[in-house]
Amino acid sequence: NVSRARRVDETVVSFEVAGDIFTAPGSKTVYFNMVDPLGLIMYPSAETFVVRGSGEHIPYTQMQEVNYTGEPVSLEFTVQHPERLAPGTYQIMVYIDGELKRTREIVFE
Repeated sequence: NVSRARRVDETVVSFEVAGDIFTAPGSKTVYFNMVDPLGLIMYPSAETFVVRGSGEHIPYTQMQEVNYTGEPVSLEFTVQHPERLAPGTYQIMVYIDGELKRTREIVFE
């Protein structure tokens, strides 16, 4: 769920983490990245995580730990923008335990 406005002071992204029969219950680390039109991670943390498969270390915009029990878990990430965002296409990327799960584009005009 992505809400858009002409002047953006914050971006709120909400979604559910829902596994399948092959997803083991337990603690999961969810990394959230917001990427600007130039391809740069916005408001990167000083810490990094390892992308599963490539071994690449990348910073993240925000991170949350969740306890997955086999039932969907609702998450919400709120990104405050201290300056007005430039027009363009922004990417939202969600990783769970280092594996890229979803990518979504948002266009601000």
